[in-house]
Amino acid sequence: MRAAFEAMGFDNVIRIGGSGKPDGTAEAHLAAAEDGTVQRYKVGLEAKSGQPVSAQRLNISGIARHMEDYSCDHHLVIGNGFATSTGEDSASVREINTHKSTSGKTITLMHIEDLARLIRIASAKRVGGLSRLRNLFKECITPEESKAWVDVLASEVPENWPYREILYTIWHLAQEQPNEAVEYA
Repeated sequence: MRAAFEAMGFDNVIRIGGSGKPDGTAEAHLAAAEDGTVQRYKVGLEAKSGQPVSAQRLNISGIARHMEDYSCDHHLVIGNGFATSTGEDSASVREINTHKSTSGKTITLMHIEDLARLIRIASAKRVGGLSRLRNLFKECITPEESKAWVDVLASEVPENWPYREILYTIWHLAQEQPNEAVEYA
């Protein structure tokens, strides 16, 4: 998970691990919005290997403690399967919704294969940065919602930028004025 979050552009991705602790955390250092609203956020990371994750093994109250202890705004739990197939009525989803309504902090469940797809898509499609990825954490709770979010991202056609022309222009300006720095955005 650490490598996945580093590949997507997160900073201070640290491994924690151990009993009673999250597997790690990752930070998104974003500039404030034009109105001064803080945009940066921190994600707690948890991987559940092996069999599908039951509500008891998921332990929402434990994740909530991790989020409090490590000042996380969101928490991502990766697994092979989750006991959320009964939809909105599942115990895990109800607990996550209760936590979100009382704290404003979110917990997202995701299958490992969807995280792998997200990593590939995020770089290939130039997703739009960590601010766009935050929508995954804000909008999705169940692994089915996470998969649908990644599916929508996968279906988008990225804007085709004229990279060749941009690089040629920079090179041309550098050749034309060798004693001046070429500025570009």
